[in-house]
Amino acid sequence: MKVQRLIAFSVALAAAACVSTGFAPVLVALSVGDIKASEQWYERNAGFTLKSEDSGRAILERERFQLALVKSDVCLSNVVKIGFYVTDIDGVAARLRANGVKFQLEPHDDLSEGTRTFIVLDNEGNWIQFIGGIPAPTVPDAAKMSL
Repeated sequence: MKVQRLIAFSVALAAAACVSTGFAPVLVALSVGDIKASEQWYERNAGFTLKSEDSGRAILERERFQLALVKSDVCLSNVVKIGFYVTDIDGVAARLRANGVKFQLEPHDDLSEGTRTFIVLDNEGNWIQFIGGIPAPTVPDAAKMSL
């Protein structure tokens, strides 16, 4: 029932994101006992395909939405994590920090994924991940440069 409520919540958020810009759900993580069996279940029953896998987790994807299956003995049981794509990743981090939100993982560039990301804890301790593009480096205006 908890998983069904989380998926329904994610779908509702996705629908809300369609009317605004710069914020869209992209990821839910679930703890599972048997990654392979869960992977096969979500592939067969929900149309997901395997994107990546290691010893403690599998990332499945369907239409740019990712489902992370995390082995329950690798981390806390009953892991719940939802991820959101945002257009102003550093602005969101600054706003959350100003609001006193606890960071589980500080903002950092993930070069293997080509993203910038961080994770915060909500008031119940659930993980909320924010994902954005890596900001382009600023280049000084060539006309203002002196040699």
